[in-house]
Amino acid sequence: TLEGAALVMAAFSTRFGAFGRIFITLSVMLFAFATLIGWSVCGESAARYLSPRWGSCVYRICFLFACMIGAVQDLTLVWQLSDLFNGLMAFPNLIGLIGLRRHVHPPA
Repeated sequence: TLEGAALVMAAFSTRFGAFGRIFITLSVMLFAFATLIGWSVCGESAARYLSPRWGSCVYRICFLFACMIGAVQDLTLVWQLSDLFNGLMAFPNLIGLIGLRRHVHPPA
């Protein structure tokens, strides 16, 4: 049974032939590349804010290491870790919301 991008690729190839496989492959590659760049810029900006002197360098090393590890791991594990870490981002956001609650005023 097919799932994920392989399922989409099979569906496109039944209608568009070889072009469908090429189109989906390129689309997934470009989306993955754009996502890596977006997370890299966002994370590096946050690291630079938290530690102006060393934050950017440390973040780049950690990001490259995570990319290398993620590229060779099982896809299911990568998705599970991604979901876990995105879920854990709720905690610092909730702490920030609680800390800033006095600065939020109800509408008049």
